[in-house]
Amino acid sequence: MRARLGSSGQHGYCWRIEPGRQASGKSSSGRRDFFQGGGVGFFPPLTHLVGRSRLNQKQLGARATGEGSANDDLTIRILLVEDSLTDVELAKRHLSSGGFPFALRIVDEESAFLRALQEFEPHVILSDLRLPAFDGFAALALASSLSPETPFIFLSAVLGEEMAVEALRMGAVDYVLKDRMQRLAPAVARARREAGLVAERRKSDDAVLQRARSTAFVASLSSRFLQIEGGVIENAIRATLEELGELAGLDAVSLYLFSPEGKIFGRTFAWLRPSAGIAPSSRFFSSAPAAAYRALTDTLLEGGCVVHEDVRLLADGERAQHEDLVENVASSAAFPMLARNRPVGFLHFGTIDRLRKWDKEVVWLAGMIADILAGALERRANEQMLEQERDFVTGVLDALGSLVVVTDRVGRVVRINEAFQRVTGYSAEEMNSARVASWLAPVSESKNGADSDEGDFGREYEGVIVAKNGSIRRILWYPTVMKSKEGIVEHTITIGVDLTEWRREQEDRSRFALRIERERRVTGLGRVAGMISHEFNNVLMGILPFLEVLKRRTSGDPLVETALDRIHVSVGRGRSIAQEILRFTSTAAPAIETFDLDAFLREAGDELRGLLGPQIDLAVQVPSGLVLGADPRHLHQVLVNLLLNARDAMGGEGVVTITVRSFEGPMTFPFGMIAEARRFVWISVADSGAGIPADVLGNVFEPLFTTKRSGTGLGLAITHQIVMAHEGLIFVESEIGRGTTFHLFFPSPESG
Repeated sequence: MRARLGSSGQHGYCWRIEPGRQASGKSSSGRRDFFQGGGVGFFPPLTHLVGRSRLNQKQLGARATGEGSANDDLTIRILLVEDSLTDVELAKRHLSSGGFPFALRIVDEESAFLRALQEFEPHVILSDLRLPAFDGFAALALASSLSPETPFIFLSAVLGEEMAVEALRMGAVDYVLKDRMQRLAPAVARARREAGLVAERRKSDDAVLQRARSTAFVASLSSRFLQIEGGVIENAIRATLEELGELAGLDAVSLYLFSPEGKIFGRTFAWLRPSAGIAPSSRFFSSAPAAAYRALTDTLLEGGCVVHEDVRLLADGERAQHEDLVENVASSAAFPMLARNRPVGFLHFGTIDRLRKWDKEVVWLAGMIADILAGALERRANEQMLEQERDFVTGVLDALGSLVVVTDRVGRVVRINEAFQRVTGYSAEEMNSARVASWLAPVSESKNGADSDEGDFGREYEGVIVAKNGSIRRILWYPTVMKSKEGIVEHTITIGVDLTEWRREQEDRSRFALRIERERRVTGLGRVAGMISHEFNNVLMGILPFLEVLKRRTSGDPLVETALDRIHVSVGRGRSIAQEILRFTSTAAPAIETFDLDAFLREAGDELRGLLGPQIDLAVQVPSGLVLGADPRHLHQVLVNLLLNARDAMGGEGVVTITVRSFEGPMTFPFGMIAEARRFVWISVADSGAGIPADVLGNVFEPLFTTKRSGTGLGLAITHQIVMAHEGLIFVESEIGRGTTFHLFFPSPESG
């Protein structure tokens, strides 16, 4: 039979077995009460003892019964310390006249008194002052120590005033003289009533204190589970079960979860009191079909509680279901955990070898804790679902070869994928909350980019990113705007395609085509120039003999001698130009040697300084131990050409700086791009001259191109040809009024 125990918030009603007709059997105290079942023992009639002045030992150990039963809540259990049968009968007669049911137990020695205190649990103690083997003051001392809440009344023939005062001082509540027995019943009734009031007041105070503790515990849990995140919730639940078990005086607290369909449930967390000496049931399960535990699960799945104050009174099958939860469980209670009005699990409370009343306070506490844990577990389940979705999205994004960057409404990065990290070199932590408006900006204002209005926001555009290593990446971006239901832009997902390699290949092909075209023109020009210079040199060689004849036969006229000298100089200059053209059109392959650049520049330093003149300083910066694999004669020619070009650009005064360093490609510079992944020796020659105009800068390496009146236009062309013959690269950058710098990159012998 089931009955409603009380409401537990959203949990509806809890149920417990009503006592009804319970099986017989004695408790440890020999009494039978609501939870232990059984009938009531009666005191044996004492009429056959009339006429005897003393009770024998067998009779003293027996019970005497008045109008009530020992386990009736209205019956006053009285422990009488007395050895006189006459006084016992007299006391019983006067107690019967009091109008209340009572149960009487008589003892006359200390051991029996101690046993009665434990087993009989008296409401009132009556004691004679002196007994042959015991005395009232000894009984009072024991009662005050072992059962201080039980009122103690002296019942004596003679009790002087001083002795009465001493008795009251030691804790007795009253005393009755045997010649005034009519006061006995009122004294017992008053003592019982006052003790009941004290007990009720203490019980009420204890209940208030317990509710305060429970409320504080619930409040702390609410705060605890709102503040925790992730996997820490498991540790918090374990700690909660332990604290709950200690607070409610339980031996076992377990948390079980139902499957989404409610067909399977299993223990997830458990706390067992160490001092109880118990372990998980030998039939402990991590999952079990709910149908096999219908006595538990049917009510729980309906949102109801299942409580049993004495599991031993259940039928075998139902009792076994509770013992599956905790072995040797005596009292068992299960409280559903509801999330959005759906049972997701239940809390199970148990005590071992002792019975427990599941009162409304426990039901309230269990309901509150179940609600908090259900909410925490639901949040954890939602977090795990979000984590799984996030991991899935991350996996999809990382599987893409394209760059993906997600920004919020103000342009802060909230997510990037592996391709973005790989291309830029920045980690997700480094990019977190960074603003990337400049990165996602278009290359030019004519392109549609992140700063466009809403209508143009979704159009593709090309931009650049400066990677962590300083390289420049050209990216084609495809932005997509994510809006809320209200039309507010929440996020922007921008997918990028790295065009750097493609652009580099395009530029390489363009440069290669220009190089081929230039070499073709230079080759054609070289053949023509070679033939012309050869014939021109022959003409000049034919002039020189006749010039010598004229000089020997001159009449000494100074004007004629001056004219002949100038003709000789012009012929020599013409021959030099012809030889330079021949050298440009028939450059031999470099004779590669590995040499120390520091030593090379120190050896050539005086000669190079001599080329510049006294008003131009030469600064050389080269690390020691740096070697180069090149033709030293060709490198000398390159430096001579560049220094002569710098001298002419500076007008006779200024500073020329030669800087040498080791460098690892690839890398992009303002003046050009190094695409090869190899080590180079980087030589730069910078002057402080007037600079080269932008419209002229692109032609400086063209053969025969010059802006100087006395120049041949071959110095820089030969320099370019020598660097190319070494499989190197040469770039020039210049700014009007600040000078010009030539950058030469020779493959390092360490890379090959």
